[in-house]
Amino acid sequence: MDLLLATEAQACARDAATWTAWGGVLPPGDYLALLLRLRKHPWPREAMTTWLLVDPGGEAVASCQAYRTASRLGGLPGHAYGIGSVFVDPAQRGQGLASHLLERLAARLMTEDPAAQACFLFAEAGASAYRRAGFQDRPTASLAFSAQPGDPASVADGLIHETELPGIAAALAWPAGPFTLHPPSAQLDWHLERERILLGVTGGTPPPLRGARAGQGLALWVADPTHQALTFLCFQAPTPAEASALLETARRIADACGLPQVLLWDASEAPASLRAEGTALAPPLRPMLRPLTGAFRATDWTTVPGATRI
Repeated sequence: MDLLLATEAQACARDAATWTAWGGVLPPGDYLALLLRLRKHPWPREAMTTWLLVDPGGEAVASCQAYRTASRLGGLPGHAYGIGSVFVDPAQRGQGLASHLLERLAARLMTEDPAAQACFLFAEAGASAYRRAGFQDRPTASLAFSAQPGDPASVADGLIHETELPGIAAALAWPAGPFTLHPPSAQLDWHLERERILLGVTGGTPPPLRGARAGQGLALWVADPTHQALTFLCFQAPTPAEASALLETARRIADACGLPQVLLWDASEAPASLRAEGTALAPPLRPMLRPLTGAFRATDWTTVPGATRI
């Protein structure tokens, strides 16, 4: 088996193969149009690659995407690589190909990028395959909050419009912790582009505002029609009062655009007041980390920004 960097044509061909796994409610044509439009966004063109595991006859039997983001390990700047869309052809499953693909890719990244610090992914299923490739589970918790009517401006100290987002995203503070990630502004905009496409298919209403400030706290969000929720791309709240103000603002925004709930996918560091108020969910996506350098563990990844998911 060989590991190959896919051409654009090969990447699009793999998109067609994955519709049965991830197409959801979208017809095949809409699904492929969504992926093609997202591929043309500046962020994946700069930071994302598609990798193929091919058999001796040159046929792709497994594939995945890798996207680079800024990271810090013990304060030292570097790169982390998010892994997404891990797909093994149905006829080839049960042979350990997903693990083999990820092991080969990790070795390739360490060779080609001296600044590579880790790989990470969000597992929906088949986590055992990722563990065999060296990925460690990072404990997480998710919370859901019902939408609430009301004026967002009466809760937050400041409201963030979409035109302000690039500057605010670029100035986001790095999270505290031994290992941290900092998604670029372009990746946040990629999430907005995905929202625009999905809302165009479902006919939903985009959020009238993109985020809020409360004291030193900051939240950014996006509509997620797949889960019928407003989801946080960023949730930084140094105090319980700031966390409550940001959450209440998001709940009012969700109500304004007809979404029934607000989702905080990683609430492992949420204050007790939010955990008591929200409904605990079994996390649909399990963060997993594979160190590429140094002696650190998944539990050192203390903050998982929502924008790091694809």
